[in-house]
Amino acid sequence: VGVQVEVYSTMVPGEQSRGWERRWKNLKSALQELSRPISGVMSGESIHSEAQRLLSLIVDIYNIKDALKAEATSLGIRPQAVEDAINRDPRLTLIADLANLEKHATLSKPPRSGIIPSVAQIVGQDVRGTKGWRSVVTIRHGTTDLDALEVAKDGILGWEDALGNLGIFPSSVS
Repeated sequence: VGVQVEVYSTMVPGEQSRGWERRWKNLKSALQELSRPISGVMSGESIHSEAQRLLSLIVDIYNIKDALKAEATSLGIRPQAVEDAINRDPRLTLIADLANLEKHATLSKPPRSGIIPSVAQIVGQDVRGTKGWRSVVTIRHGTTDLDALEVAKDGILGWEDALGNLGIFPSSVS
């Protein structure tokens, strides 16, 4: 007589909030994960899949503005202050343009960064000193080519500066 037992478990995190602070923690975590070399097989499909995860992170970095604007009154700021913070920081204006291009394929307004960026190339690249690889997404911004992972990191740094300037960046969230 054979017995087959399947065991399932469920875990419900204590924190269920989807506010800006939870989203911020998720962004930092996703950036850390995307910064690690991938140990699986590098293929055309896996390169595109990882590139999409990175581009989706850029969209999420920009979209934290919506949670901040929704919570603006309770944070003691005007919703427009969030938009103003984006417009003052070139790292965030580039994030805004890339996110809107990723979401809508074209920009319906002039680019916030002053130049319409584009995805110039997507490649898989071995990471030196590891047995892993990463998807490298090259962003063309005018005559400058940028690594999308660095653009994402700069976007996080831009938000850290903006949130600090708005007086709403608690040390517990950094």
